[in-house]
Amino acid sequence: MKQNITLSYSINRSFIKSDIYIFEALGYNVQRILSRPHKSTIYFIWNRTQELLKSLLYIPSSKIVVSWFNDYHAFIPIIFSKLFLKKSVIIVGGYDAIVDKENSHGLFFKKGIRSTLAKINYSLADELWVVHKSLEIGCSYAREKFNIISGIRSFLVN
Repeated sequence: MKQNITLSYSINRSFIKSDIYIFEALGYNVQRILSRPHKSTIYFIWNRTQELLKSLLYIPSSKIVVSWFNDYHAFIPIIFSKLFLKKSVIIVGGYDAIVDKENSHGLFFKKGIRSTLAKINYSLADELWVVHKSLEIGCSYAREKFNIISGIRSFLVN
């Protein structure tokens, strides 16, 4: 019998499809929690409700919970991974590890519930995988030239 992996993500991009394919090629059954971003309050509540229900359904039988990117969509699955004693991983892709004040960009650009949940997610996850080392430790060139703060370590110590 195949082992399950729960994958939480907010956008259906080619690299996510590729990861699903890789997990399946390794013999895993990938259970998906897709939570597309919406600005509407109704859709926001609907997304959290779906995440809650799918987390209850999928995570108890999963070996691991993987979240592509850190944001609202990662919070409930990570909480349930802790409740059900499952390993959790956040794959950090960029937006979730920078602040670009000039372009009002980055998960930590504004202080509030979103950035607070992101810090909680980072602290609860068993592993953080970054797509580039600068998303862990920061990029001094981006800071000096463009005043862009980067690296999850910059946001976890504050």
